[in-house]
Amino acid sequence: MKANSPAKRVAFCSMMAAVAVVIMWLSNVLPVLAHVSPFIASIVLIPILCDYGTLYAWLTWVAITVLSLLLCTERDAAFIFLFIGYYPIIKPRIEKIESRSFRIIVKLAVFVSATFLVFIILRLIMGARAEGIIVYAVILICMFFIAAMFFFDRAYGTVAQVWEEKRESIYKWVGM
Repeated sequence: MKANSPAKRVAFCSMMAAVAVVIMWLSNVLPVLAHVSPFIASIVLIPILCDYGTLYAWLTWVAITVLSLLLCTERDAAFIFLFIGYYPIIKPRIEKIESRSFRIIVKLAVFVSATFLVFIILRLIMGARAEGIIVYAVILICMFFIAAMFFFDRAYGTVAQVWEEKRESIYKWVGM
């Protein structure tokens, strides 16, 4: 296989998608991971984005999303990945915003809107009727997502930096 052939790209993206789907599937085994596994699974998009660009990253995100929606019985995790799993792909564009405060507002808008979309869709699918509990849960989960956003935003940047530095040794280690 050539160093940068389409077959190598597809194979690498497929392997990374498989890893992400396994991480997402773990939320079936340990439901406590339902709100964390989508963030961890989305980390696999960083090497794809760095090496093969946004097209392959978006296609891999679509594959992970479809497989997660089909295979994960923990619907929260699958829908959270659907609405926030693409964040590593859009993060470089957000980072290009010069104003730090506007950059933070954009990040908050992405996370909060994703949270509301997840819970609106889950409410429609699961037919939740307890309005007060739903509003309270959405507020709590929004607070969790805002805190998680700052942590994972930092983690995504660190993972991308480590990938850039260690890419060659990682490829050599896995035999690519």
